[in-house]
Amino acid sequence: MALGLASRGSSRRGSMTPPPATLVLMEQHEGLVLGCLLNLLTAMTQITLPSEKTPLDYYWQPIWDDSQFPMSQDRFFAYVDKAFVDDVVKAGKMGSFSEERNPGTWHPGATLSYKQTQFDVTNVQLTFHQGNAKIIQGPDGPVDCVVVEPDIDYYKDLLGMPSWKSCLTNSLGASPILERFTY
Repeated sequence: MALGLASRGSSRRGSMTPPPATLVLMEQHEGLVLGCLLNLLTAMTQITLPSEKTPLDYYWQPIWDDSQFPMSQDRFFAYVDKAFVDDVVKAGKMGSFSEERNPGTWHPGATLSYKQTQFDVTNVQLTFHQGNAKIIQGPDGPVDCVVVEPDIDYYKDLLGMPSWKSCLTNSLGASPILERFTY
């Protein structure tokens, strides 16, 4: 696994040591931030992309301590190999993901977003911030990366939600819908 939380035989890992401020954040939120991270990582291990890779087979470096990309109880941010974007777009063309229009509406700064379509509820959404790119020195050499923001959407479309205003509430800074009720 390129993320480095558990090994799947790859040595392509980013820094998995969170700074002290992130550990405090995880503790203050009763483990919800860590729970979110683990839920999303687990869900992404179950996705097979057209390349026959999972999302975590690409190089990932979590963004632990950046006010522009804060970890929260419903999403996290990471730098990911740019090749991952192309694989997700191909998955969209094959029908296993659908492109979300105007991603910046719900994800400020986002340029591209695709939602898994496999389930009626709890699909992984991968939102890319391609304007935030950088080259990261990975164990196998430099990796061209962009920011990815994975989260889990409970319904395939906004109108299918029992309370669509929860999305609006979340976008205004209120407490996000809690993933702990899903699993």
